[in-house]
Amino acid sequence: MLTAALAALIVAGVALFVTYRMEVWGGKTLPDASSIAQEVADVSGKKKSAVKAKDVTAALEKKGLATKTARVFSGKEAGAFLGYQGAQAGERVKAGQTVVIRESAGPGVPKNTLGQQAQKVTQTLAGMNVPVHYKKVYVADTKKNPEGSVVATSPEAGQAVAKDAKDAGIYVGVAAKADDNALPLDVMGKSVDEVKSQLESQGHNVTVKKHFSSQAYVGKVSGALPEPGSELSAGEDVVLYQGIDASQTKDAFTDPNTTGYSLDNMTDVPLAGSTSAADGRWCTNAGECITIDNQRLVEDGATSNGDDSSSFDNLLIACDSIQQPFCGSSKADYLVEQNYGAFELMPYDSMTSYWSDGTKYSLSAVSATPLPTSGEYRMQDLFLVVPTGSDLKGLESKGYFDKDALTAAAKKKTADTSRPFILRRDPSQYKTTTAPYAPGTANPFVPFDGYNGSASDVVKMKPAPSDENAYYLVESSEPDWQNLPDADVGADANASGSKASEKTDSSSKVDTSLFKQVANQYRFFSTGEGSQWVGLTVKDDGTFTGEVNEADASSSGPMATAPRVSYPFHGKFSSIKANEANGYDMECDASSFGWDGNEYQYTDSIGIMPCGTWHWYPANTPFPSMASGTVAQEGLSINFATEAAGASSSNVLLYDESAKASAFIPYIQQ
Repeated sequence: MLTAALAALIVAGVALFVTYRMEVWGGKTLPDASSIAQEVADVSGKKKSAVKAKDVTAALEKKGLATKTARVFSGKEAGAFLGYQGAQAGERVKAGQTVVIRESAGPGVPKNTLGQQAQKVTQTLAGMNVPVHYKKVYVADTKKNPEGSVVATSPEAGQAVAKDAKDAGIYVGVAAKADDNALPLDVMGKSVDEVKSQLESQGHNVTVKKHFSSQAYVGKVSGALPEPGSELSAGEDVVLYQGIDASQTKDAFTDPNTTGYSLDNMTDVPLAGSTSAADGRWCTNAGECITIDNQRLVEDGATSNGDDSSSFDNLLIACDSIQQPFCGSSKADYLVEQNYGAFELMPYDSMTSYWSDGTKYSLSAVSATPLPTSGEYRMQDLFLVVPTGSDLKGLESKGYFDKDALTAAAKKKTADTSRPFILRRDPSQYKTTTAPYAPGTANPFVPFDGYNGSASDVVKMKPAPSDENAYYLVESSEPDWQNLPDADVGADANASGSKASEKTDSSSKVDTSLFKQVANQYRFFSTGEGSQWVGLTVKDDGTFTGEVNEADASSSGPMATAPRVSYPFHGKFSSIKANEANGYDMECDASSFGWDGNEYQYTDSIGIMPCGTWHWYPANTPFPSMASGTVAQEGLSINFATEAAGASSSNVLLYDESAKASAFIPYIQQ
């Protein structure tokens, strides 16, 4: 009887253990990255690669766990899995518990950076895997902005590094006491009259211009040229920008040189069609940016025929007016003439052009030959500018936005209307981006002009505003980073409160101990027959020496027996960081690189110059896990980006000449 009871207990215990391991009870186990990567590889049939946060979300939801994603700036590519928030892989969590998955938002500046002592942010920013530059920014009030504190950043705090700015990286403005030769950063938000008077007393000629701004700067100094925080030369001219909001949108479009018109009742009087009050750089939280300069889109893609300021084609206009002072028709549906505060900007070209047989024609062009009578209109750029305090609800009621786009936006965080932002039309959200053209037909991709068709013919705006797709104005408080002096930023203060005296314009101190993993002798055969090779010796401290050894091409006879010529060189790596393939990424200090003796005539094949990015991988690293490109392995060319299998049999040092269109990444074998 006792034996039977013991046996039953044992069976029950085993059952409990097995069902616990099967996660029938006792919660669910959080999987680690490697197991998820293997699962994804098994399903896709591809080699394991870096785990995405979305893969982890899918794995947890498969287990029946609720998930939430927290996007965090990091040195890993956007979308990469960074770990769990408040939990570790292998840990069991209770049923019904929401697991927070940390997803990389790519490199960026954390929201809490401003106001901190610069020393305290160096380690965090060093992990962003982009260059970080610390610059002196002059301030007047050192009580509010203590010397050594972070007072400005590029990108702004809370924003990602723009895709086209990763080589430039992150700029950090460190407060320094201003003298009489500086325009302090903290003129921002000051009285325009007071700042103007002070600058004029110092011998500067000051001009005041209106510019859209965030709520904090409306009616006050919202920016300046030269940029606030910069040094001033004696007698230098200064432009002060006075912040305005949606209540002054129409004023921003009024031509101050216009005479003979009464502007007392702006509801009934059309306005000039272009304004410089929207000039500036506008960026999403994800780091996508557009720049408007001199009322033209000049960065991140052109609107039409280049950026020739003498051409109207790429001028961004809010209505059909350019040379004349006012918009064309009182029956038109241009937002700038209405009372929402928001207005459209579009290239003049988009209002006047159409295509026929692949050729673009302009209705406003003077031509001796008749224009084609059939063709198509094409959707071009359209920007909705939303100054601070604009009536977005009114625009929704008007039917300005597509209904599906409004539904999608309602599921996201709302846009911050205390800051001016731009909404850019997204052609990918439309089923069709062309419409038939014939004389007298209206272009449905621009606002109703009051002449042909009707306002109901105009396609609705997609997307609708959300915090995700809003291009917020980068306030003109951003200093002129390139011309600011470097700031001295050392390590964190020690126990006595003193600082290290290290001067830096980089992300952080280099952990030189990592170079011990890379230190070795390497060789790269740039030609299969061995007529040219590069030898490289990397030392423990990141310095390196080497030589280019090649056959003397001027000699006669076979290259294999030709005399050899050696060209020695030297240099050092300025940084080393772990990468996702269990190796290291290294940046070569271009200023340290040099040829010993005779100057070598650079050719693309030697795999050394320009001194840029290098990658080191340990033995048995699969080729697909390495940087994409072509690798010369023992004289044979292998495109491992498409290689289904295969791994290096020894340590690999790759030179990534990514600055060139025909990027060549040589394999340097020991």
